[in-house]
Amino acid sequence: MRNKIEGGLRVSGQDNQRPRLTIITICFNDLSGLQLTADSVKSNISENLEYLVIDGGSTDGTVEFLSGLGFVDYWVSEQDRGIYDAMSKGARLARGEGLIFLNAGDYIEGTIRFESLRPPCFLPVWYRDPLGRFRQIPLKSATKGMPNCHQGVVFENKGLEYNTGFRIAADFDYFLQHGYDEGLPMADVAGYVVFDSSGVSSTRLSERDKEIETIIRQRFGLWHGLVFRLSASMKRALKLLIKRVKL
Repeated sequence: MRNKIEGGLRVSGQDNQRPRLTIITICFNDLSGLQLTADSVKSNISENLEYLVIDGGSTDGTVEFLSGLGFVDYWVSEQDRGIYDAMSKGARLARGEGLIFLNAGDYIEGTIRFESLRPPCFLPVWYRDPLGRFRQIPLKSATKGMPNCHQGVVFENKGLEYNTGFRIAADFDYFLQHGYDEGLPMADVAGYVVFDSSGVSSTRLSERDKEIETIIRQRFGLWHGLVFRLSASMKRALKLLIKRVKL
């Protein structure tokens, strides 16, 4: 196992001591996705923005790429226990008043004036749906799952961590830990976040939905859990039908 490797402005003593917001990117052997994400963050860098990259010990050139970036406040490459362990690590290292999680492959389109954001709030998020259409993710009630894509939430930095007992839906649990619901304000910004819909939460649908149902039952009761189960089953069936038609 490779030893811990770290770098960035914080290591050289040049980092931002009191940033308003921290953007956290986690990655593992996804150099092209990381490059896309980092380039979009770079074009939106401001004095009040801190950028952290948490890598799980990649062997695909990620460390060499990170070593050449001059705008990352802190990056580290070492083995971790998975996605949510890495995200918790990023949250612990963050100094910003607000946190935004953009994983490798997610990116910012256009300009977002991060210095104007006041956490907590939502950011607009767009994605590619099963029919190939580029669409904005609509807000929904928290009793039906995550109200907005996780990448479109500006969290307050409350020192909370992800429950790694959930392997796919811990982001929904993390959102609810903060006491948030669909009533958060939508930030008035010119740009938007593009969600990488090829991740595990989009491919392991049945497992994801079981975890979401468990969280809904715990937070909102049995009835809302049953309603979610029926709705999720219908959506999975529709996606399967669309996939078969394409084939």
